[in-house]
Amino acid sequence: MAYEYTRENNLWEDVCYLVKKEKVYDENGVEKEPIISKKEVFCQVGGIYEKEFYDAQQAGIKAQCKVVVQMVEYDDEVIVEYGGKIYSVYRKYPINDTYELYLREDVGTW
Repeated sequence: MAYEYTRENNLWEDVCYLVKKEKVYDENGVEKEPIISKKEVFCQVGGIYEKEFYDAQQAGIKAQCKVVVQMVEYDDEVIVEYGGKIYSVYRKYPINDTYELYLREDVGTW
């Protein structure tokens, strides 16, 4: 019975936002306020494996969670908003037609 609760499923039931921040320059080359765009995508959210957690700790990163998104939806965004919190992607790993995005919670403004 315990196996039912621990196996992974293939349901894309969560929603996250992939955030892209583009730098904008005026005619004099001065950087203006960046343009921030959000793209809503379906995702699968999971926990961090123990080895990944300790490897991140050794690198000084506090790993939070793993988000799996479709490869066609992902466009090298480094910021993910999930559950009202903003995370940064510290590692991505391609698997078949998806990306596993490993997230950490940033402190301060980005």
